[in-house]
Amino acid sequence: MSPERDYNDDEIRVEAESIITTSLAIDVFDGIITDDNPSEDDKMTGLDQCLYFLFEDEYSDKELEYLKKKTLKLADKFAIGRRKNGAEIQIGHYMYAPSVLPVEYMPEFLSKAVFLHTAGKITNNNPSPKNGLTGLDQVILHFFCPSKKDYEIIKEIIIADTISYSGGYRRR
Repeated sequence: MSPERDYNDDEIRVEAESIITTSLAIDVFDGIITDDNPSEDDKMTGLDQCLYFLFEDEYSDKELEYLKKKTLKLADKFAIGRRKNGAEIQIGHYMYAPSVLPVEYMPEFLSKAVFLHTAGKITNNNPSPKNGLTGLDQVILHFFCPSKKDYEIIKEIIIADTISYSGGYRRR
């Protein structure tokens, strides 16, 4: 029988940060999430907006900046590994969790995405020069959908609900 491990809040937080920064770093490495597209509205890049989407209530700007640097450093490690090995990098030895949210959390996080888009914190006006994706696109692709069809449906829901909550309406 193995002894039960007592986790304190700091250990849980560090472990969660590791999982999240690794997941984001993989998408940075793959070119899905970028740090080259600051929005005119909030000056945040796609990576900034992904981090803000997860941690806006719990983390200070300084802590978010630390997680951003950690994510970019890990993505660089993946790139160095690829150059060193001359082949596709193997990421199995890194702690990894799929970026797509479990289905039971989708409604809550979809509502959060609509709210943050309405508030101008996740923006659709900052296409990346590298991949053409905006901050909103990058949040959707990282957290919500494994397919192009799902991406288009989720983006339409977020934009339509944003217009509705802002006092307008969207015709179909």
